[in-house]
Amino acid sequence: MKIWFKMCIGAVIGLVCGLYLPASFGSSSGFLEFLSGLAVRVGRYAVLPLVLFSLIVSVYELCLERRLFRVYLRVIFYAALTSLGVITFGVLCALFFMPGRVSISIENQVALAAPRAGELLLRVFPQNLFTVFTDSGDFLLPLAVFAVFFGLCLTYDRRIFRPLVEIAGSLSLLFYRMSSFITEFLFIGCAVLSAFLVLELRKVTDLGQFAGPFLVCALFSLAASFVVFPLILYFLKGKKKPLRWMYAQLAPALGAFLSGDVYFSLGLLVRHGKEVLGVPWKVSAVASPFLAVFFRGGSAMVSAVSFVVVLRAYSSLEIGFLQVLWIIAQSFGISLLLGAVPGAGSLVGLAALSALYGKGMEEAFLIIRPVSVMLVGIGAFLDIVSASFVTCLAADAMKFSEDEGRREFI
Repeated sequence: MKIWFKMCIGAVIGLVCGLYLPASFGSSSGFLEFLSGLAVRVGRYAVLPLVLFSLIVSVYELCLERRLFRVYLRVIFYAALTSLGVITFGVLCALFFMPGRVSISIENQVALAAPRAGELLLRVFPQNLFTVFTDSGDFLLPLAVFAVFFGLCLTYDRRIFRPLVEIAGSLSLLFYRMSSFITEFLFIGCAVLSAFLVLELRKVTDLGQFAGPFLVCALFSLAASFVVFPLILYFLKGKKKPLRWMYAQLAPALGAFLSGDVYFSLGLLVRHGKEVLGVPWKVSAVASPFLAVFFRGGSAMVSAVSFVVVLRAYSSLEIGFLQVLWIIAQSFGISLLLGAVPGAGSLVGLAALSALYGKGMEEAFLIIRPVSVMLVGIGAFLDIVSASFVTCLAADAMKFSEDEGRREFI
């Protein structure tokens, strides 16, 4: 049975359970919340060691080929354009198609600190290098930077360091197999995550007033993922049919939406990129961790759209041109920092926008908090699809290709 189909079955089972379980089931005992957290941890179980050893080997091989710098330049260029385009068109859709206003409701304050560039930089270069292996695992960049330096240093003396390269390659393959094994059983976690998501939404008494931002974000994400991106790939890749690429997004995108966590779907993304799309391992291993940290355009877009909703709720005046430019620019900047919050990107991004805007709106993000579980999922959904899109563009631009006969629909 195909992975995406199993995950869809799990999601439907969870949806039914969420609809018919008592509303107090998720909050009173905390059991379902515990299971959903466990499901996310299982999905992320082999991701960090997979990234570490795969990145070491990929950096080593690309450096020997003198193409590492060019691959990163391609990834940054395509990722920046994609992120900026997603945010811009998302904000424009919110301005022109968002119906009505959301009423201001009183919510309890929650501790939600936006990530700061200086603090994140200190985490990348700690006083003790070994602490990158004892971190919580919510910030991938320190480990990725270590892997890049390690891979670069292996090229200094290929004869002496050859055993280390072979060990890293063996461990990379080992953790890829472990990650692939886990992805075969993620449908069980999808059932739990789907049930928890529905129960969280059932708690919201005035869910209807949030239909506007939800529909704008959801419809825009679907249109970008399964219409705009495939059309771009169709014309840029010699008018090859993009159906295989669309197929490869089903499982990773669904996992990201249900969990709201980009690391949860990173193993699915890497596996589908390699086995379905034929993206070379050395490109995917370099691009995927980078895109899971930087240029989180999907989450930033949802944050920007939500901020438009909040701004309209607080003011009866129309949003001006300069305010639109400010929202787009700040959201793009925030997309570079959301890698430190893989499971709450959109909500943290909205909190950061509210704090930056000031004028008494520092706690305005609490208006959206009741439906944040859904909006965070939509942001993660588009983050993962955008990462696959950028990776395919970069691989094609660098003339990396793999025999289509070796690809399969998993």
